[in-house]
Amino acid sequence: IIDWHSMPSAAGRLGRGCDFVLGDRFGQACSPQVTAIVEQALQSRGYRVARNNPYAGGFTTEHYGRPSKGVHALQIEIDRSLYLDEASLRPSGGFSALKADLKVLFAVLAFAALVVGCGGNSDSGSGGDKVQVVAYSTPQTAYEEGLQPGFNGTPEGDGIEFSNSFGPSGDQSRAVEAGQPAGYVNFALETDVTRLVDSGQVAETWQDNKYKGIVTNSVVSIVTRPGNPEDVQSFQDIVDKDLEVVTPNPFTSGGARWNIMAIYGAAIHAGDTPEQALGAVKDVLAQAPVQPASARDALQAFVGGAGDVLISYENEAIAAQNAGEDVDYVLPESTILIEQPAAVTVDAPKSATDFLDYLWSDAGQKVWSEQGYRPVNKSLVDESIYPTPKDEF
Repeated sequence: IIDWHSMPSAAGRLGRGCDFVLGDRFGQACSPQVTAIVEQALQSRGYRVARNNPYAGGFTTEHYGRPSKGVHALQIEIDRSLYLDEASLRPSGGFSALKADLKVLFAVLAFAALVVGCGGNSDSGSGGDKVQVVAYSTPQTAYEEGLQPGFNGTPEGDGIEFSNSFGPSGDQSRAVEAGQPAGYVNFALETDVTRLVDSGQVAETWQDNKYKGIVTNSVVSIVTRPGNPEDVQSFQDIVDKDLEVVTPNPFTSGGARWNIMAIYGAAIHAGDTPEQALGAVKDVLAQAPVQPASARDALQAFVGGAGDVLISYENEAIAAQNAGEDVDYVLPESTILIEQPAAVTVDAPKSATDFLDYLWSDAGQKVWSEQGYRPVNKSLVDESIYPTPKDEF
């Protein structure tokens, strides 16, 4: 099922400058294979493509897409300025070219249907030489540029392939629960893993290991404009200085919930009552007109010019700097330790377990550290890079 939509060019700019937005409900409505095939086909024609931002799919995709049963629903938003004069609402000079490209896309969609088949997806885990990764949004670069190549360089990882799906933590967890294939999962919150324990897709013993199921650590930080012109040092400063803040949407993002717990906890540690601490949370959120779906989308919004400050994972601030973005960040004296869990599914191949073991190894933990994450192996934490906040809770 293809749900076609026309979006104003301004919406395309919100999606970080794109011509098409593919909405698959973060893998819940359409197989990531289909979405990837469509994305690659459009990019090969020179189009800029975004996934699930600012449109993740609506009624049609949510109510009819059932990938586990062989029914795939994909929403495709097209920047109407590609074919329409938005002032006169008449076809523009690009109409014929777009029409020709969409004819090619129709053929690609037919091919995609053959790839995923019409009888549902019986491969709920993954093949012996493929690990299907479903994770929250922020570690995508860490996986694709560091961890997966690193694992491929080991005897256990030689020849192993990966299929990846990244998005807001809660959405990703619910997608797996609904039938999205996964062999290895990494979420922002423990509750997103326990949801899969409750559904029988992850073993109850997933925490029975040295690190209690936690694969990386981080802390909540405040990302600022270059030089920290507002001299922000704490979450309370955001309120006192009446700054516009960017933070993700807590209904979809695990990172947003960590942010809320950090604000609340810092207020409690400062001597506030629970009611006053809740007031601090409300005050900060009231100054957050932009609440993107995920922590990664929030970072993109901030570097794109939204807000005075961004509340986010420390690793996101480091990732932005590593990518050449002109931002600084502050670790509040009072902030929360973030623990990010990972697990394999009950029907995962041995390669998924081997991959998780690699992520806990010294080699894997060093790659995590290079990507901006605090190792769970305390002996590998460089305090000059990852200082412990004075009041970490």
